[in-house]
This record gives sequence, C-alpha cells and structure tokens, in this order.
Amino acid sequence: MHPRQEIVEIFSSFLQFSSGGSIKWVTDSTLYRNMSNYLNQSPSAERSRSDWALYWHKVWQNQPTSMARGHLFAYLQEVGYKAAAKVKPKFTLPQYTLADYFQIAIAYIDKVFTGFDPQRQTNLEAFAYTAFCNLIKDGLLKEGLEEASIRSDWSLLLHSSQKLLHKALAQRGLSTTEIEPYISAWECFKVIYAPKKPRGNRQLTAPDASVWEAIAQLYNQERIAQLPPLDPKTIQKCLEACIKAIRAYLAPPTASLDATLFNEDNTLQDILPSSDAIPFTKLLDEEEAQIRKSLWAEINSLLSNSINNLDTQQQALLRMYYGEGLTQKEISVKLGISQPTIVRRLQKFKSESLITLAQWSQTTQNISLTPNVINNMNGLIDEWLEQYYKNNNEV
Repeated sequence: MHPRQEIVEIFSSFLQFSSGGSIKWVTDSTLYRNMSNYLNQSPSAERSRSDWALYWHKVWQNQPTSMARGHLFAYLQEVGYKAAAKVKPKFTLPQYTLADYFQIAIAYIDKVFTGFDPQRQTNLEAFAYTAFCNLIKDGLLKEGLEEASIRSDWSLLLHSSQKLLHKALAQRGLSTTEIEPYISAWECFKVIYAPKKPRGNRQLTAPDASVWEAIAQLYNQERIAQLPPLDPKTIQKCLEACIKAIRAYLAPPTASLDATLFNEDNTLQDILPSSDAIPFTKLLDEEEAQIRKSLWAEINSLLSNSINNLDTQQQALLRMYYGEGLTQKEISVKLGISQPTIVRRLQKFKSESLITLAQWSQTTQNISLTPNVINNMNGLIDEWLEQYYKNNNEV
C-alpha cells in the first residue's frame, strides 16, 4: 500500500483490507468528482490537505449530512490506520487483526468530528490520532478485552466472576449440570490459591503441586453428592479449560474482510494506481513524530501561559529549581522564604498544572483520566519544566 499524494485522492479514497492481509486504496466516484470540481473551481485550489480538512469540517458543522462527512471520512483513513498500528502491539489478542483495530477506530469517527474544535485546535489529523488511540482502548475495555489481554492465565481466572465463568462455559456447549463441577473447582481454587505476587498483580504464576493437592482435597470435602470426585490432575485440567473458555468468551467476533466497504450501488470504483513513493508503513514513525510535535506545541502553550500568570517570586522559584538546578535549601536562602514554603509552592504549581493538563486532555483529546494517565501527566510536567527552563537559559 502506498501513501496518498494528491489532494483529490486524500479526500475521496478509502482503505480496503483483504482476507489475505493485503491493503489497497479504493475510491468513491461521487466524492472523487465532487472534490475534483472544488479543486477546479476554487480560487484556493493550492491550499494544503490540512486547510482542506478544516474547510470540510466547517462545512460538516453547518451541514452534517452533506458530502463533507464523506470527504472527512476519507481524509482520516490513514490516521485511523496509524492509530490501529500503534495500539495493536499493546494487546495480546491474536484473533484481532490490524483490520479489526482499524474498524474499531473508524466506527468512532463521528465522535472525532464532534470532539474537534477548530477554535482550540488547528490540526485535525493530530487530534484524530490521539482520539482514535484512546477510543480503540476504551472500546476494548468496555468489552472486557483489555483485562483479558494483559492478565496471565491464572490472574484472569482469579479475577473472573462466577457469572462470567458460567457464561463462558455455556458458550462452549456445556449444560448447567456439566458446568457445576467446574464452578466448584474454581471456587476451591479461589479459596486455596495464594499468589506470591502482591494482590492485584496481573502476571500471576501457576499453582504448584502442593496447591493442586490442597484444591483437590477441599473440592472433594465440600462437593455435593451429585458431583464426581476429582484428583489434582483433573482439577488442573478443569481450571485450564475454564481459562480457555473465558478467553474464548471475551474474544471479539471477526467479521469477513472480503466484504466491500460500500453498498452495492456501483460507487466503489477504480483502484488508485501504484506509486513509487515511500511505502506507507515507512512513514508511520515520521508522521507520528509530527503529530507528537504538534501536541507538544499545544501543551507548551498551555503550560507557558500558566507560568506567565505566576507572580515574580514564584517564577523565580521555578527558574532556580528547574533551570539552575538549585536545591530547595539554596532557594530558601536566596529568596528569603522557608524551605517548607518552597515545597508547598512547587507542589501547588504542579497540582494546578496537572489539573489544567487533565482538563485540556479530557475536553480536546478525549483522553480518559485513568491512574496511569495521571502518572504519565505528572512525568510530562516535570519533563516539560526542565526543557522549558533549559531552553530559556540557552537563549
């Protein structure tokens, strides 16, 4: 697959994945003609792809059902692909192909259109990339797939509910009577199994022989008369079957990739010709770097404004701490204020910056504020402050 070069291609063509794993561009003839007409008639025909994206987004805001939506849908195909390629390696879902991740991203495209505010952002592509990545993760999380993909077998079994296990086994074709010994064995497993790792750890090891003996002993003591007695090896096989059933239950359905992207109305037209341009996959890192640069610029503006709104002494404190590398005690002597006051002021600025950054992330980037995201934001603020004062000292 080659990257699209011409404006008319960018706003009228779509990715198509085949069952064999190949990817190609297809074009919608209606969108192609419409975009061609605009390029021929518009006095601003030389505008960039970003300018055209902002133009079509403005049209879409006023006319949501117009062809502007189709042009924006086509424009964000590459961004959806990049987001899918970025997120896929983070999950261990072998039944989910790159095409499936891409389809999840594209399914949320109207949220991207709605969430983008041209008064606050100027780069739809950068906004969409971040939004798609987070929307894919949120989509998987809602289906329970994220937990399944990052937990080890025994951690997944330990943290699954009885309701989930029952549904998973029923999906495998077991009757309620056949499910009972599995549920009973699982309950004994939860009582006996004491992981060596801290509670809540997602990577727990398998029980050893003594644990299997204890689980089997408890099972045989507590089982009701209708349930068969089980030895340790059989208990182990039962619980391994439970794990497989849970993972299969949480596995997403895979739609056929042979289906076309459009209805049977003859709108799916010629495949765009091949190009000698750099393969699209080789441009992913470069384009992602550009997107990161754009996002960093917006964060830089946001936090710079926060610093400019501080009083002179607070600005001097930050400059000495982050720019000059002075200790809190040294700053205390220079500014004539106590060390606890310095600690409080540094913490206050970081807390206020974190709130500012979190609010911006939620309202403009559709980022869910999980504990990991908050921790990453804290690290980002420290990194930004050090870089900010380093750059100012070099001027």
